[in-house]
Amino acid sequence: MIVDDRSELLNARKKLEEQIEELEAAEKKIKDNEDCFYETHRNIGVLEEQREKYSYDKEMVNLLDEANLSMRDSERLFENLIAEIKESKTKSRNKLEAINDDLRYK
Repeated sequence: MIVDDRSELLNARKKLEEQIEELEAAEKKIKDNEDCFYETHRNIGVLEEQREKYSYDKEMVNLLDEANLSMRDSERLFENLIAEIKESKTKSRNKLEAINDDLRYK
């Protein structure tokens, strides 16, 4: 029985280590693409300036507003993705630490 428990813990540890590696790879990809995030943020400012410039043209204002909303959605999704990855990584590391503790005492 103890051998099965230890084996299950070792398997769980291996899966968590793999998951952490995948999360770190995803985090690295996001960091590699941070320029896109900053470019989107800069473009939002440009759209707001253009909106003021073309305030007399209702159709142009509507198009600029749609583009602005779309970019803000992208920005939010990017921020949420970063937060979710960090949260998942923290949870996985905590579980891994608990498994390692269990393995030490079994």
